[in-house]
Amino acid sequence: MVSGLVYSTHAPTASDTPSSSDPLNDGERSDLSPPPSTLGATPTSAAGGPLTTQGSDSYVGPTHWASILESIHDIRGLIDTEVEDHPTPEPPSHMHTSNNDITFGPCAPVTMEQAVARLPPKNWTDRLVFLYFGSRFTAAPYIHTSKFQREYDGFWRDPSSVSLLWVSILASILFVASSISIVKGEDITKETDAAHPDRLADLAKDCLVAGDYLSAKPYSIEALLLQGYTELQRRRECDSSLWAKFGLLVRLAQRMGYHRDPKYLPKVTPFEGELRRRAWFFIEVFDCLFSFQLGMPPIVRDDECDTESPGNLIDLDFDENAMALPPPRPLTETTSTLYLSYKSKLCRKLRRAIRYALLIQPPPYEEILKLNNEIHQYHDQIPSNLRIRPVRSYSFTDQSFDILHRLMLELMYLKSLCVLHRKYLNSENDNPRYNLSRSTCVDAALRILDLHAEYEEESRPGGRLYDDKHMLSSLSLHDFLLASMILCLDLTETVAPSHADRSRKLKALGTSYKIWSEKKHISHDAAHATRVMGAILRRVSMQEAKTPAAPPRPPQPEVRDGSLASLLNNDTQPPPMMSTPIVDQSQLISAMDFSLDGLDSIPLDSVMSDPSQYDWNVIDQYLLSGPGVP
Repeated sequence: MVSGLVYSTHAPTASDTPSSSDPLNDGERSDLSPPPSTLGATPTSAAGGPLTTQGSDSYVGPTHWASILESIHDIRGLIDTEVEDHPTPEPPSHMHTSNNDITFGPCAPVTMEQAVARLPPKNWTDRLVFLYFGSRFTAAPYIHTSKFQREYDGFWRDPSSVSLLWVSILASILFVASSISIVKGEDITKETDAAHPDRLADLAKDCLVAGDYLSAKPYSIEALLLQGYTELQRRRECDSSLWAKFGLLVRLAQRMGYHRDPKYLPKVTPFEGELRRRAWFFIEVFDCLFSFQLGMPPIVRDDECDTESPGNLIDLDFDENAMALPPPRPLTETTSTLYLSYKSKLCRKLRRAIRYALLIQPPPYEEILKLNNEIHQYHDQIPSNLRIRPVRSYSFTDQSFDILHRLMLELMYLKSLCVLHRKYLNSENDNPRYNLSRSTCVDAALRILDLHAEYEEESRPGGRLYDDKHMLSSLSLHDFLLASMILCLDLTETVAPSHADRSRKLKALGTSYKIWSEKKHISHDAAHATRVMGAILRRVSMQEAKTPAAPPRPPQPEVRDGSLASLLNNDTQPPPMMSTPIVDQSQLISAMDFSLDGLDSIPLDSVMSDPSQYDWNVIDQYLLSGPGVP
C-alpha cells in the first residue's frame, strides 16, 4: 500500500497525459508538442508499475526482475550501502575478439585511428556535411544540427572525444551527401577516392560493428538507422534481408525504451526525449512499410507503445541545456517536424489497416468502415500548408522538399485506403454492401497512378522538380505497383459502369506501363511490373476487340511447380465472357498511347486467357513478389 501511494504521487498529471479530444489520433495531443519531462520523479507505466532502465540506456518492462526490485522501496538503502565482495565478471573473451556480426557477417576490426584515416580530408568532409544538412528532404531530423556541429568540431580537434558509433553516423551522412553530389553532377569522388559512396558505406558498417551497437550504447539506434538508410539507397529495393535488419533495429530500440514516451523514463532529459520521439517515428515507418511490402505483420503494436509524435519544433528552438521544451510553433508554420507529426499519426492508421488485411479471421466489416472514417478524418485535419496541390500550382517560394513531403503524406493516405479495402474488390461482387470499399479502393489507386505520372513528368528536363529529381529516387515504387495491380484486378474481375470509366483506367495503366518500362533496366521491381502489366493490358485489349462468342480455350502451357500457371484453377470449362463494351482494338490501343512491342509476355498471356478463373487472393501475392523479393 505504501509503495502504491509513493508511486501515485509521481504519476503523470493531467497536463502530461494525451488529450482524448484530438481528432487526428485516438489519445494523441492536438498541440503536437510533448509535455516537459518530470525530472527526478520515478516514472510509472500506464498500469501503475515502475519503469526501469538497466545501466544508462537499457530499458526493462514490468516482467523483468529488476522492475520488481524497483517496487521494494524498503531495501533500496540496504542495496546502496551493500559492499561489493566480488567484482563484476568480465564478458567472455570471444565477445571482444569475434568479428562475425550476427547482422552484417564478418567485419574487419576497426580502431579510431583507422576509421579517421578512411575518412575524406577535412576540407572535403566539411563540404559534404554542409551539403547533407542543406538537403532537408534527406537529412535525418533525429540528428540535432547544433549538437552535431559541436561534436564534429570536437572530433577534428580530438578524435577520442567521440565513439565509433558516432563515426558511423558521420560516415553515413557523408555517404548520403556524396550520393547526392553524384546525382547533381558535382561528383567529388574524382578529387578523393575516400569520398566514394561505397567506401563510406563500408566505413559506416565497420564502425557500427566495432562500436558494439548491440550493447545498446548511446548512438546505437541513430547509427543503425542511418546505416540502414544507406543500404536501402544502395539497393534501391527492399528485400527480406533488409527487412530482417530493420526488425533487429525495432527490437534494439525497444530494449532501449524508445517505444515508451520519454516522460515515463528516468534520466531522459527533455532534449533527449524529443530526439528519441523523432527517431521512433522513423523506426515505426520503416517497420510498417517493410512489413507492408513483404506482406508480413508489423513488429510494432499500438497497444505496446505510447511514444508521442514529435513536436513542431526546429533545432534552434532547444538544445542540451533545455530544462523543458518550448511551446510548439503554430501549425501554419511549415517545418520538417510538422510533417513528421502528421505522418506518424497516419502511419499508425496504416499499420492497423495492414493488420486487418493480414488477420486470419477477417474483422467485422463495421471495423473496416470505422477505420475508413478515421483515415478520412485525418486527411481532413491536415493543415493547408501540408496539403498536396498540382505541382505547377505551387509558388516559386515553395521548396522541393516541401512539395515532396506533401506527396509522401498523400501517398500514405491513399495507400491506407487501398490496403484497407483491397480484399473487398473481388469479394462477393454481387453484394452491394461492399460497394463503398470497391469504389474507394479503385479511386485511391487511380489517384496514386495520376500522382505517379505527374511527378515523373515534373522530374524530366523542364519540369519543376528536375534539379531535385534525386529526391524522387527515395520514393517507394511499391506504392505505384500496388495501385497498378489493383486496377488490373478491377479490369479483369468487374464490369465497368461505363465505357468512359473503363477507358480511364486503361489509359492510367498505359501511362504507368510506359514509366515502368523506362526503368526496367535499373530495377527488378520495374522489370517485373513491366512484364506483368504488359501481359494484362494486352489481354484486356484483346478481350475488348472480341465478339461476344467465347472462343475455345487455348492449350495450357507446360506447368512447373512454383510458376504462375500452377496457381491457377485448371478447370477446363471455359467461363462465360464478361459483359464489356465492344470497341475496335486499334482505337483502344491508340487511346491508351503506349506500345507493347517487343514484350516477352507469352507465358503470362497464355495463362491469363480466362481472367474469371483466377484465385486473385493467391495470384496477387505472386504479382507483388517480384524477382527482388524472395
